[in-house]
Parts: sequence; C-alpha cells; structure tokens
Amino acid sequence: ASRYYVNMDELLASTGRIVADLIQAENALITPGCASALVLGTAACITGSDLDKMDRLPDTTGLKNEVVIQKAQRYKYDRVVRLPGAALVEAGTETGTTTEELATAIGPNTAAVLYPAIDNEAAILSPEEVIEIAHAHQVPVIVDAAFRVYPLEGFTHYTALGADLVGYGAKYFGA
Repeated sequence: ASRYYVNMDELLASTGRIVADLIQAENALITPGCASALVLGTAACITGSDLDKMDRLPDTTGLKNEVVIQKAQRYKYDRVVRLPGAALVEAGTETGTTTEELATAIGPNTAAVLYPAIDNEAAILSPEEVIEIAHAHQVPVIVDAAFRVYPLEGFTHYTALGADLVGYGAKYFGA
C-alpha cells in the first residue's frame, strides 16, 4: 500500500458516492465509527457550510447549539454530540415523551434532534413522529442507527423516513 499515492479527499469523496448509492442516500461520508459520524453530523448541524463557524468549534456562542433528545432515550453515546459544543435538551420524562413535549423542547437555538435507534421500553415517540415534528420546525434529525444493519433494509429505513443524518457502525457488519 505504501507504494501508491492516494489523495485522501478524493478517496473519501469516491467511497462516499459508492456507499450513498448502495444505501440509497443523498450523500455519505465514511468515518471511523458511528460516534465519529454523530460528532461530525452535529457539528454540521451547528455550522452548516460556514468555515468561520467551523473554525470556532467547540465555541458555539451565538450559534444554534442545542440538540434535543427524548429523556427516555438518553444513553452512553449521547455525550458525543456535545463534543462540537452542543448542549443536550431533554424532552419528556424517563417514562416517555408526548408530541407536545418534543415540540416544546425545540426552540430557536435547536440545531438538531437526536434519535438513538436503540431498544427502549418507554413510551417514546417513533422515528416517524420525531421526524415530522422536527421538520415542522425546520430542524434536522440525526439518527444513531449504529447496529441497525440487519436485515439489510436497515441501511435505507431511516433515510426513507426522512431522517437527515444517519450513522451506522461498520463493526456490526464485520467491516
């Protein structure tokens, strides 16, 4: 491998196009893992394509820097969305969330809504409901679908529902 030169930007763009085609997504970015995808996705929701804002991270003073999550969905990886400077805002209680509670939690500083696609026995809102409410407020939805790779339809499920960013974990399919 050391005998050949590869432009890493070109490699990432090319692999992203290939993966996007395979999973029927608008775009894709290969990251070291789903946690990295969550960090980068959150940063993108905070800054958009503004290079000056990107350079400021994790200082999000004056930027939309809140990420809403259903309280019953809090989990060990939700902390990674704070790395680029986001603050988590909880909607609902440990037993569940209503549509009104989620809608109320979305405010003028909301950069995204995080939906961890993890098994949960609480009365949480479905991904369809979360996407509908967030999009009604013009807020993107980030889905952590790290282990939702089997059956293979898992790779297209959340984007088909309208999720804006979906992270998968390659370790769950032997990559």
